[in-house]
Amino acid sequence: MDALLANKALTGMGLMAVSVLLVLAELFIPSAGVLGLTAAVVGLAGVVVLFFAESSWWGFIGLGIYLAMIPFSLWFLYRVWPDTPIGRRMIHGSAAPDADEQREAQAAAEKQELQTLLGAEGVARTDLRPVGTIEVDGQRMDALAETTLIDAGTRVKITSVAFNEIKVRPLSRARRYCGRAQLYTRLAAVR
Repeated sequence: MDALLANKALTGMGLMAVSVLLVLAELFIPSAGVLGLTAAVVGLAGVVVLFFAESSWWGFIGLGIYLAMIPFSLWFLYRVWPDTPIGRRMIHGSAAPDADEQREAQAAAEKQELQTLLGAEGVARTDLRPVGTIEVDGQRMDALAETTLIDAGTRVKITSVAFNEIKVRPLSRARRYCGRAQLYTRLAAVR
């Protein structure tokens, strides 16, 4: 023990190594930051011991290592750790890597389902000013009026679906202001 204390450079580097081990333990043992705070104190103690070593260069080397560990630790904490099994378990409550894939598959299925509604006709159940509720094939959904405000009860046609946003255009207004031939021309232009 006396030999270890006599060699202050070795003692300081040892304290810094213990600091790194405590930081790693903090990742796996929930301690509400106690291990992390202890790691910081032990690391600083290691740097102070290094400054009292044979040469102050040991202290500057230890300080440089300590300061270089801070950005690396932050990068690891925010970029790498959440993708590890234990990080997923602690952050998301699930260690299954398939959870993200399942969410993506579900989102793709919903998007495909919405794409099948393109061109479908329905009825506005609430006023669309510009957002409201429409009903298509007995299914209610939120929609956005593409051109004007649309009154409840107006027949509408779905003209676009993008980013889970359904845009509709009124059909009955076109029938009110033009003949049947012009209506088909306008409807063909919408498609």
